[in-house]
Amino acid sequence: MTKALFFDIDGTLFSKRSETDRMDDGLKAQLRRLQSDGARLFVCTGRPKMLIPPDVDGFGFDGFVMTNGGHVEIEGQTVYTELMGSELATAASDLLVDLGFQHTINSAYHTYLRPDYTVMRDYFSEHADKFTYEFDRAYALSRAIKLETFPTPGEREHIRQVFAREIGPAVAFNDNGTRGTYELYSSRLSKATGIKMALEHFGISVEDSYGFGDGTNDLAMIRACGTGVAMGNACDELKAEADLICGDVEERGLELCLRELFPL
Repeated sequence: MTKALFFDIDGTLFSKRSETDRMDDGLKAQLRRLQSDGARLFVCTGRPKMLIPPDVDGFGFDGFVMTNGGHVEIEGQTVYTELMGSELATAASDLLVDLGFQHTINSAYHTYLRPDYTVMRDYFSEHADKFTYEFDRAYALSRAIKLETFPTPGEREHIRQVFAREIGPAVAFNDNGTRGTYELYSSRLSKATGIKMALEHFGISVEDSYGFGDGTNDLAMIRACGTGVAMGNACDELKAEADLICGDVEERGLELCLRELFPL
C-alpha cells in the first residue's frame, strides 16, 4: 500500500537553531529512497508559501499543507484554500488593534504587515524582506487565512477571554511551536483539514499515513494520521499523544526513525 508521510519543518526536518535552513544529506537520501519506493511525502506547516525555505521548497515533496491547513498544494497545483472570511478576519484584526497587539495578516502567498508595526518586523527580521508593507487592508483581510501576533503567555489568556466574549468560538488559537508567536484563524481549520485533502487526492487511507512533528501546533497533524511520531526534542504535550517518539533532531532523529520504520 502507498504510504503518505507528513513533516513539520522547524525542529523536525531541521533544527530550529539551523542557520542554513537546510535538511541533512542523510535525511534527504532517506526521503528520496521512500519516494522511489512509492511513498508520497508532504510538508505540513503553519508557514505560508512565501516562508517555506528554498531547500525544502525545491526538494521535490509531493505536496505542501500550509498555513495550518488553510492552503494545500499538490504537485505544484493548488487543490484547496480555506479563508477566514472578510467579516471574521476584520473582526479579529480590529479586536487585536483595540487590545494593542501588532499582527501580521497571512494569505496563501503573502504576509501583510503595517510599516509601523516595528515589533513584528524586528521579530521576523530574517524574513522581513519578504513581507508586503504597502497594501489595501480590506483586500488583505479578504484573503486572510490566519493572523499572527506576539503576546506574552499571560497576554495570550487575556486575548482568549476577550475573543470568547466578543467573537465567540469562530476563532481558533495556536501557540506556534516554532517561533513562539500566537496564531488566530478560523475554527474550521487545522493541519488535519489539509491532511484529509491530501490523502483524498491520492486515495491513501488514514491508516497508511504518518505525521512527524515537535510542537503543539503539530497536535492536529498526529491526531489526523494513522501513526503520529513526536521528535525527541518535541514538547511534552505532543509526546503524550504520539504513537512513537523518535530521536532528537540534533542527533539525526528523523533520518534514523525513517530507517527503522521503513527498512530496506
